[in-house]
Amino acid sequence: MILGRVLMAPFITIMLVCGTLVYYFAVYSRHQVKNDLVRIASGHRRLIDRFLEERSSDLLFVSESYNFRDLCDHKRLSEVFSKLQSNLHDV
Repeated sequence: MILGRVLMAPFITIMLVCGTLVYYFAVYSRHQVKNDLVRIASGHRRLIDRFLEERSSDLLFVSESYNFRDLCDHKRLSEVFSKLQSNLHDV
């Protein structure tokens, strides 16, 4: 009985310390994962923005280089698209 009471205080103390450590580790882990995901998403956003800017500049170049009649011709339009596609694969 006395031995049980003597061992109960250290046991409760150890449980409180372990619980506190688990809590802070969970908070720290959640923070790290969130930061990593934000960093990855930001990098992907920059890549997508750069890709869209390049495609936009390609389309702007085509619209300034060819008149409407040229682009209405299916054969000519296929040539333009083939050139744009080959430029994409060269990059």
